[in-house]
Amino acid sequence: MNVMNIPRPPIPAQHAATQTTPLKLRTTSVPTTGRIFKAEEVNQDLLIELEDATIDEDPLTGIHYILEVCNETSPTTTVNLPSDEASPLKITSLELGNENLYCNDRWEPTMIPQLLRSPLSTGSSQDPSFTGSSWGHGSSRGQQGRGRGRGRGRGRGQERGRGSSWTRSHIPDCAGGGVRCEIMQRRIPGTSQEETIAGTFLPTAGSEEQHVASWLNKITRALEDFVPLPPLPESVHPARAVTRSLTAKHRRVWSSETSCKPIKDDLLPLKPDLVLQEPPELAFGPHQEFSWKNVISFMELTSSAYSHSDSMRTVRNGVMRKAYAIFASQPNRCFLFAMSIAKQEFRAHMFDRAGVVHTRPYNIHRHPRVLLRMFSFLAFGPLDQIGYDTTFIPRQLSSPHPRAIYVESTAYDVIDRIFYNFVIHGRGTACWHVCRNKENYVIKDSWTHESRLNREADILSKIRGLKGVPRLIVAWTVQIGGSDDQTDIRRRSLSFPSDIRVHRRLLMQPVGLPLSDFKSIHELLSVLIDILDST
Repeated sequence: MNVMNIPRPPIPAQHAATQTTPLKLRTTSVPTTGRIFKAEEVNQDLLIELEDATIDEDPLTGIHYILEVCNETSPTTTVNLPSDEASPLKITSLELGNENLYCNDRWEPTMIPQLLRSPLSTGSSQDPSFTGSSWGHGSSRGQQGRGRGRGRGRGRGQERGRGSSWTRSHIPDCAGGGVRCEIMQRRIPGTSQEETIAGTFLPTAGSEEQHVASWLNKITRALEDFVPLPPLPESVHPARAVTRSLTAKHRRVWSSETSCKPIKDDLLPLKPDLVLQEPPELAFGPHQEFSWKNVISFMELTSSAYSHSDSMRTVRNGVMRKAYAIFASQPNRCFLFAMSIAKQEFRAHMFDRAGVVHTRPYNIHRHPRVLLRMFSFLAFGPLDQIGYDTTFIPRQLSSPHPRAIYVESTAYDVIDRIFYNFVIHGRGTACWHVCRNKENYVIKDSWTHESRLNREADILSKIRGLKGVPRLIVAWTVQIGGSDDQTDIRRRSLSFPSDIRVHRRLLMQPVGLPLSDFKSIHELLSVLIDILDST
């Protein structure tokens, strides 16, 4: 019986997989109906992949991973940042023009949403920034204390009396209500009296993310005075070089446009709360829909604390899935820094071919310099220092493939991608069909263990000339900034020798197609005969 001609049962929509879907496929034998294919859930697949490659920074050590990696990777973007002599994690103040962004040991509460405000600036009528009308970013009305504007609040009156008679001890306690709990004063309808009530702040969809994006962009603009002017990206059209004086004030920018609308480009339809991207004025050509190819970094926001295991698991799974989408859509991605803020605690998450590093949590108000280091590093750092392989020459317009790839000092024009291993941790092998001077080649790009004794290039050199064996033209260790590109550059205080992976590239001939691309049974059998004949 010819199994290939047996009709396959329909696959449920949630398990459907196509050639462009980066999911690992597993097969199950069904004797009466042939074979069906089932796509593993991405969460489970990634958890297995990263299970033995996850490092959590020890909060008891005196080494701060964020400070170390920013200093070593991109010192020019962090050396002049404001600081406090008493602690390397603090600053005294930060200003943007006449605005105070940070002072009195907290970020200015009017510039950040409710869930990020310091406890000193919420739940107290003694605070100068507190007013009854600030609840829900609008005025209050009705018996339930509904707010209008950017959010809504609901609460039940605790006590009543004249507004002028209230003291701090009479204000309802909001300590157990979480970061979204807020108090306000309102006039009782139909009377001249006022009451103080406690309520829960319920923001409208996307409002908090938009508020945070605006705050991060203000911080970026304030940091420009402390960071040298970086060169324009190589992908910028020459005619755009005259806009340097304008783009200097608009470095990479934070956007909340994906917080309510998932990114859809044949990958996972996920919604990062905030994404870091190049400013629109650096884009050349017609406007195209936002995709994972445009994401430089991203940030996840939650009102739950990291101390809750469910919250930590949710944040990590969300960050992990989005990191996977970036690696799958950006073949020139070597590593990725993502961020998350849970309640008022900040963490960085570094993904590369050796796995993932989760940093310790930092309170954004008590340790503001940690945020500034990471924001400055990502907003102003050169492309090769924030995770990109600059030996890939991108196209002017958005494209799934680069325009050319370097091997040593020679650039080869890309025709197509033959193979890509959709993983974060591992070799991350990609094979490219390239050409130069009308001659075709294959470039194999992968991350191999440094401790591996029998390297592929050595084996190919020894069996050179055998029938059916690819001919090695060049073997090259990729150079970034004049040094070998390897994972321990960002893990010097974390990695063991067995975890170090080195970025290597092979140039070979001839060019072949995957066996799965056969056009007929006759062609498939002829290939198998050639394989047997060569052995």
